Amino acid sequence: MPHTREEFFGALALAGIFPAEELLHLDRSTPPLLREASDVAHDLITRRVITRFQAMRLSVGQTHGFVIGKYILLDFLLKKATCRVYQARHVSMNRTVCLVILNPEQTASSAVREALQADAHRVAKLVHPNIITLYDINTVGTRVYFVEEYLPGTDIQTLLNHQGQLTVGQAAAVVQQAARGLHHAHEQAIVHGRLQPRSSPRPRPGASPGMQRGERNARHPLRRGSSTSSTR
Repeated sequence: MPHTREEFFGALALAGIFPAEELLHLDRSTPPLLREASDVAHDLITRRVITRFQAMRLSVGQTHGFVIGKYILLDFLLKKATCRVYQARHVSMNRTVCLVILNPEQTASSAVREALQADAHRVAKLVHPNIITLYDINTVGTRVYFVEEYLPGTDIQTLLNHQGQLTVGQAAAVVQQAARGLHHAHEQAIVHGRLQPRSSPRPRPGASPGMQRGERNARHPLRRGSSTSSTR
């Protein structure tokens, strides 16, 4: 657990968030009067150099797990039975994305990993304003993670928890936008595996929020359409 300025920048170096030259520049640009690790962290957060999520992990001595493949974790968004969801940034393209990291027990079998790859290849071809774009699927060891379009805001379940019953206009917008996304997917013979309020972003005026696909279902994120398939 870092207590001093030197210890905090040492933890940052171990985390691998910044290249060595950039980290040296950050050290030099941080006011020299800031000697406590907490003060340095606050300064870097204020300047939007690091996020609160990163600072909190570093402050308790965690220096691993910040970098997943080509992505740097920025924030923790959601924990589910099958996965953890993070906001992340592509290292070279500086693009903010959503990283869905499946739990190890969900992808221990090579057959399951192959099935996920096949499903992802089909899903990645879906391009529609009401479907969140799948950019990539990759692995770290035996763990599989999806890279999706990041859509700021909240989901329908959270909105229901805070607001209660939706207005007629809100409910109509949810159904309309979800139906448009589902229709496009069905035209490509793809059926959503787990449609529910938690996986549906909140509609916003003037925007076309996506309908999150069923990557939360680790075995079959999206199923191939058939006469007996149905959404839920």
